[in-house]
Amino acid sequence: MALSTGYMSVQYKSPVLENAGFFMVLLQEAPLTTLKLIFIEKPLFIVEAKHSTTAATVWSLHYFSFTILVHVIIALIIAGIISRPQSVLRWQDIPFAGSVLLIFSSLYLLLASCCTGGPNWIFHTWLLSVVFNPISSGNATIQLYQTLRGWFVWLQILLGAMGGLLIFRHQRQRV
Repeated sequence: MALSTGYMSVQYKSPVLENAGFFMVLLQEAPLTTLKLIFIEKPLFIVEAKHSTTAATVWSLHYFSFTILVHVIIALIIAGIISRPQSVLRWQDIPFAGSVLLIFSSLYLLLASCCTGGPNWIFHTWLLSVVFNPISSGNATIQLYQTLRGWFVWLQILLGAMGGLLIFRHQRQRV
C-alpha cells in the first residue's frame, strides 16, 4: 500500500490499547458490549500513512480480531509445515492459493482519496476508488459497483471459505 500511494511514512496505533482505561471501566459495567467493541467493532491495531503537511490519513489498514486470527492460523500452518523434519522444503508444501484467498478475504482498508465512511473490505475499497476516479470512471463502472455492492459480504465469505477449503485439502493430501 505504501508503494502504491507513495506515502512511505507509516504509523501504528491501537485504539483498544490507547483507550485501555475506558474499556476497563466499560468492561465492569457492560461486559458484553465491551467484548463486542473490542473484538468486532474496533480494530485491534491500525497501520496508517498520514499526509506530512495536513496530517490527514491517506490510507490505513485496519486489523480486526478476525484478521489477526486468520493471519495467526496461516502462520501456524506454515510454521508446522516448515518445522517438519525434511531435508528440503518444497514450494508445493506451502498452501499459497488458500492462504492468499483467506488473507485477501480478511483485510480491511480505509483509503482517504475514496468515498468511504470507514474501513471496508479491501476489494470493496479498491472498487470504490475505481468508481469515484474522475478520470477513468464512467456510467458502466458505477453500474457495476451498484450491482455488486449488495454481494460484497457474500463474496468475502465465499473467498474466505474457498481459501480455508484449499488449505484444508492441502493439509489432508499431505497426511
